[in-house]
Amino acid sequence: MKCILYILQVLETSFDEDTQFELKALTTTLKNYLEMTTTDIKNLITSIDQGIINQH
Repeated sequence: MKCILYILQVLETSFDEDTQFELKALTTTLKNYLEMTTTDIKNLITSIDQGIINQH
């Protein structure tokens, strides 16, 4: 995953402004996921499961 972040950061400087903006947003999102703890991820999965159950 950190390898993917590195590649995205390198690519950020290789494209036009619109693409750079999208890549920066993607990189930020990936960084946020990497910083999540296991508990955060379990809570996220639980809340998604609850949302799916509540829809049916």
